[in-house]
Amino acid sequence: MRDAITAYWMQWACGLLAAAMAALWRWAAKRLAAQRKDSEALKAGVKAVLHDRLWQAHKQYMAQGWCSLEDKKNVEYLYQPYAALGGNGTGKDAYQDIFDLPTRPREE
Repeated sequence: MRDAITAYWMQWACGLLAAAMAALWRWAAKRLAAQRKDSEALKAGVKAVLHDRLWQAHKQYMAQGWCSLEDKKNVEYLYQPYAALGGNGTGKDAYQDIFDLPTRPREE
């Protein structure tokens, strides 16, 4: 047995190294998959919060009938990352409705 080990020590070392690398590869793949899943969940959560803020702003400004320039800029800051995350048409519609409003209340 000892003669076999000494005669084939390089093959044994390569085999052990390959087994260790395969185990490390499996561990890294599982870790990466878990991180991807967490990242997608975070993106979905952030997109949902941004959509909610856009929708709430839409309700407020549409009821008010106008939106100041500063508030429109704030809505734009909300919309840009929402759109970058793949936000749907309702957020875009709310954004566009707000930007179509006058910047000052109408004089009566």
